[in-house]
Amino acid sequence: MAVQAEEAFIRIALREKRLTQEQVEECRRIHDELSEAGIKWSLPQVVQERGLLSRKEIRRILKAGQDESIDVKINGYEIIRRVGRGGMGAVFMAKQVNMNRTVALKVLSQAAMSNTKFVERFQREAQIVASLRDKNIVAAFDYGESNGWHYMAMEFVEGLTVKKLVNRTGPLPEEQAVRIALDVASALKHAHAQNIIHRDVKPGNIMLDPDGVAKLCDLGMAKLSEGEDGSITRIGTTIGTPYYMSPEQARGETELDGRTDIYSLGTTLFYMLTGDVPFKDPSSAVVMAKHITADPPWLADVNSSLSDDISRVVAKMLAKNKQDRYANADELMHDLEAVLEGGPLIAPPRWVSKLEGPVPSGPVPPPKAAPGAVPVTTAQPPATTGVPNHVVVILAVGLMIAIVTILLLIQQKSDLRLQNEMLFTNSFAVAKEQAELNPADYERNIQRFEFLLRHAKGTGWEQQVKDHLDRARRRKEQDEAAAKSKKKP
Repeated sequence: MAVQAEEAFIRIALREKRLTQEQVEECRRIHDELSEAGIKWSLPQVVQERGLLSRKEIRRILKAGQDESIDVKINGYEIIRRVGRGGMGAVFMAKQVNMNRTVALKVLSQAAMSNTKFVERFQREAQIVASLRDKNIVAAFDYGESNGWHYMAMEFVEGLTVKKLVNRTGPLPEEQAVRIALDVASALKHAHAQNIIHRDVKPGNIMLDPDGVAKLCDLGMAKLSEGEDGSITRIGTTIGTPYYMSPEQARGETELDGRTDIYSLGTTLFYMLTGDVPFKDPSSAVVMAKHITADPPWLADVNSSLSDDISRVVAKMLAKNKQDRYANADELMHDLEAVLEGGPLIAPPRWVSKLEGPVPSGPVPPPKAAPGAVPVTTAQPPATTGVPNHVVVILAVGLMIAIVTILLLIQQKSDLRLQNEMLFTNSFAVAKEQAELNPADYERNIQRFEFLLRHAKGTGWEQQVKDHLDRARRRKEQDEAAAKSKKKP
């Protein structure tokens, strides 16, 4: 095991108070004595043999320390600690040495770097963030490649995401949620003015600084509204939560504008005020179909403490037809400010939004005949015995949901293949690390590589997995032969 990987293990164990400094020093002493005797045990092995931590706990800490080890080394930056991890890589708190300032260092994982689409998307994110200068958007300072790692240095925001805050406290007070939404709307106004659509506005992508100011981050899904090839940004569009997608995104439309971000901010505001999302289901495809076909709950019906004004605003943000939403971030900011200050709203009252057409009237009586005129008989259409209208509507909606679900599943199949590639890459990396950490645990190592080999058949990974499996089997044979020779008189 690499020395700095061991140091990352010790650093995390101390930070989490899983080990004391005295225990660490004792394990270091034993480790050094074993090394002098020619026994190559790692520090985690010593900790395990001393009974200080269980094997499961050691594996957990080792996994947490992967991104804090020697492998991640960026010239000009001193990594302090990991603060987040996602599907594409990790984010570290780091010191930018030449500027003597703390930054958030976003580093693309080795697995993601093996996929050119992810690298291109990461490069695009850096370029887009660098082009935006707004107090409500996390700023980018630097981008590059160092020691084989793609990285981006960004403004470090000491605080929580909206998602973590709501998870911790429950629904937010109306005024606080509206002020957060105002900050995000201001960020969107700036981005939309540069023809940039975020496309992934959600609670986890909104940071709150110690003063409560909201900052929009993670523009990895962002897209220029004009003249961009969608093949790059499409990667991952249905990977992850679908709860905040606009109907047009769920339909797979490529011609998006700022109103798709307004819808996503509406679902985020709904979440901030209720602690839940408008549409839920175990199936991602069903959730996206609901975005397309189902009416969201009226906000005050979910949380009776909320005002009618904010319910009207959220309803307009969540309109199915984008023509019925706020036309731009300026209009939205006007109504959010009106909620706080008590001014008139652009958003219509609830009863207006519920009208589906003119109020039906009763049968029209025939006109009275003039004196002496021949009465006119009004022909009545023959009575129909067809299917009632409401049944037709139900069947049509059901058919639409089925069609949308099938289309979404087809789209997800491609994304699922990409997910599986990432999952296999990460699993292979873990298997190799465990084999290096515990070479004597050959039974487990053999099981891991045999499992991976079954899934690697016919791929470019097959030979690599086979080589590691053969190595684990040879280790088993050598140990068994050594054990037999010791038993001989």
